[in-house]
Amino acid sequence: GFVPAMVGQSKPLTKNDPVATSMLEKIKKEYQMHKTIETVFDVVMESSGAKTQTQSGKLIQQGKKYAMVMSEQEVYCDGKNVWYYLKDDKEVQINTFEEKSGEEIMSPEQLLRFYESGNYLYAVTGEEKIGSKSLTNIEFKPKNRMSQYSKVRIGVDKASGMPNYIKVFSKNGSNMTLVIKNTIFDKLYKPEYFVFNEKKYPGIHVEDLRID
Repeated sequence: GFVPAMVGQSKPLTKNDPVATSMLEKIKKEYQMHKTIETVFDVVMESSGAKTQTQSGKLIQQGKKYAMVMSEQEVYCDGKNVWYYLKDDKEVQINTFEEKSGEEIMSPEQLLRFYESGNYLYAVTGEEKIGSKSLTNIEFKPKNRMSQYSKVRIGVDKASGMPNYIKVFSKNGSNMTLVIKNTIFDKLYKPEYFVFNEKKYPGIHVEDLRID
């Protein structure tokens, strides 16, 4: 029998939207132009039946090095090692940095790799206003039906062309939004900024998971 299409249902994507591609390329070029990027952000976690949780933090990236400081955890990477500092547990885990591990931390730059991976189809899906800002929405749908995500949405600020937020929708009904509050380019950081100094934390438990 004939089933009428639901009103407002988007038709399935078969190829990427060229308008979205040019917007994403512009963002990528902007990030690649700078030696260091500091992003001040909020992470908003929503799950059905639970209270929405918000954590603030900042992420500093300098090539392969990065440092992410949040209220509950800190992550440092000097390009060779990664330190995960879990504040409540008074524990630091040390891992060997692997570029292709897929466990990249969430950042605007890494999320732009969504569209380069070829694992998603994406398109401009509309516009919205948040406060005084006008945003263009780009949505990514995973090609793999087994993906844990149903979609990813980026809100791009029309004035600056830069991302304002990135929202990841999981199939289990929980969503995570990275809200980008401020971006500072080309600030200088000393090399030790990207190394976790356990001497500063007496009594901390060190879990060394590196494989030599």
